[in-house]
Amino acid sequence: MKKLVLFVGAVMIALGANAQGVVTFRNFVPGELEQPIFAADGSTRLAGDQFQAELLAGASEGDLSPVSGSQTGFATGNGAGFFLGPDVSVDGIGVDEDAVLQVRAWDTQVGSSFSEAQSAGAGFGTSGSFTVTLGGEGGPPPPGGEAPPDPALMSGFESFSLVPEPSVFALGLLGIGAVFFRRWMK
Repeated sequence: MKKLVLFVGAVMIALGANAQGVVTFRNFVPGELEQPIFAADGSTRLAGDQFQAELLAGASEGDLSPVSGSQTGFATGNGAGFFLGPDVSVDGIGVDEDAVLQVRAWDTQVGSSFSEAQSAGAGFGTSGSFTVTLGGEGGPPPPGGEAPPDPALMSGFESFSLVPEPSVFALGLLGIGAVFFRRWMK
């Protein structure tokens, strides 16, 4: 019986040592966080599943990568501008460790993925990067143990707007500039 208790204790310690840090992927938490995301005009809040948000995370700004299971749509009505995604685990970064996070959003009518919208040159945006100390999965304590820490909130996240589509006027000016540059180079 003593060996079984020691074995179970060792397994619990090993599992705890390998626990991934967790963050709540939401830009609205009443009384804690309220940072909506806007369309290119800077005042219209994104609404519905036409717009998607995704969390990027890494140990440093140079190794940010998408967090599995974080992609989510936006709320509508009074919740427009906000995404209420799940609690997500960040691979390779443990509980009570710092992670660099960034949120990106895009319009699926411009591109089905962030990369496609970015290639199209419009309908996408990214937040500035911010650092969060990751939490745990939360929940009740195991018998005779301590409760795991709650997931971290995205404190430090700030609102942003999507990149606007280039106007016809701007494209015209760009074309005229290219013609003059070409003539100047001859």
